[in-house]
Amino acid sequence: MKFDKKTKLFVIALAVMFVLFGSLLTIGVFTIIDLSNEKIEVSSQLSDSQEVITQKGTEINSLKSQLNSLGQNYSTLETEKEKVETEKEDLSKKYSGLQEDITATIFDLNKREALIDESLEWFKDNSSLPEDWDNSYKLTLKRRCFDIRDSVCRLHLGCLFLVNEKEFHFKYKDDRETDNEGDQLLSLQRFIDRKGGDCEDYSLFVKAEINDFLDKCGDLENKRIEMLTYADWKLEYGEYTNEFILDFLKRNWYLSKVDKIWLKDYKYPVIVCGNMYDLQSDEINGHCILAISKKEPTGSESLFTILDKAPLIEPQTGEFMGYLNDPTSEIYLKDTYQDDELSYIFSIITNDDYYIYSEETEPKWSGYSLYKNKIAESNTKLADLLNSVK
Repeated sequence: MKFDKKTKLFVIALAVMFVLFGSLLTIGVFTIIDLSNEKIEVSSQLSDSQEVITQKGTEINSLKSQLNSLGQNYSTLETEKEKVETEKEDLSKKYSGLQEDITATIFDLNKREALIDESLEWFKDNSSLPEDWDNSYKLTLKRRCFDIRDSVCRLHLGCLFLVNEKEFHFKYKDDRETDNEGDQLLSLQRFIDRKGGDCEDYSLFVKAEINDFLDKCGDLENKRIEMLTYADWKLEYGEYTNEFILDFLKRNWYLSKVDKIWLKDYKYPVIVCGNMYDLQSDEINGHCILAISKKEPTGSESLFTILDKAPLIEPQTGEFMGYLNDPTSEIYLKDTYQDDELSYIFSIITNDDYYIYSEETEPKWSGYSLYKNKIAESNTKLADLLNSVK
C-alpha cells in the first residue's frame, strides 16, 4: 500500500506523538515514585524530629527542676551565709576580747614572775653576811668560833650565841613592838642596823654566819665538817660536862651542867618555822629554828628526804633541840605530823628559796621556784593561744 505524502507525514507525526507520550508517561511514573520516596523520607524525618523534640522537652523539664532545686539550695546557702557571717562577727568580737584578756593575763603573770624573781634574789642575797659589814665582826667570828684546818673545819654553835650577844650586842626584838609594821622577815643589813630581831630574823642571821664559816672552810666535799653544840638534858650521844666553854679560846664564858654534842658531816643550814617551843614566850607557838642537813638542798623533790632526822639548833642560844621527825625533838614536818603531836614545821627557808605547806595545793610543799616554773608554763600556753586566735 502506498501512502501519499500527507499521509506519511501524518503517520510520522502520530508516531512521534506516541513516542513523546510514552516518554512523558515514563517520566511521570518515576516522578511520582520519587515524590513518594521523598514523602516517606520526610515522614520518617518528621517522626525522628518529634522524638527529639519530646526528648529535649523532657531534658528541659529536668533542667527546670534542677534549676528550681539549685535556686532553693542557693536561698538556703544565702541564709546560712548570713548566719555564719553573724556568728563570725560575734566570734570576732569574742576573740578580740579574748586577745585582750590573754594579753592582760600574760602581763599580770610577768609581773608576778618578776616579783618571784625579786624574792628568790632576796633569799640569795641574804644567805651570806653582807660584804660591806665591818670586817672586825667577821674576824671576831673567825677567831673565836671557827677552827679551820687543812683536813677538818669545826664550828662552835654556842660561840655564835656568845659573840652575837656579848660582842655584837644583838638582842631579841619583836617586829611589831619595834616598827609597828607587823611581823616581817628582816634583811641581814636591817637586822645588823637594828641590833637584833625576832626568831626568823635571828635564824636568817645565824644561817648566814654558818654559811660564812663554810665559805672560809672551802672544799666541803673533801674536808670533814664538825659542829659543836650542847643540850641541857641527858643524851646517849652527849658528853656531860660541868663547864661547857662557849668558844674555842676557852675563856671564862661557859654553861654549867650540859651535854656537849658533836655533829659530824652536817654542812647546810636551813630555816624551819612552825608550831614549836619558843624560848621567849616559854611555850609552844609560832617559832623558827635551824635544821642542818648533810646534803645541799637543791629542790622540793629532795628537800624533805634530806631534812629527815636533821639536827635542830636554836639560833638564839646555839642549843641542840633534837632531830627533825624524831622523838628526840617531837618536831615533825607538816606532811608527817600526827594530830596528837604538838609541834610541826609548815615553812622552810633555804639559801635560795622559800617553801610553805598547804593542804590545798599540789604538791603540798610549794616554793617560789615551783610557782615560777608554773608561771613560765602558763605564759607559754597563753602565748600559743594568743597566736592561734590572731
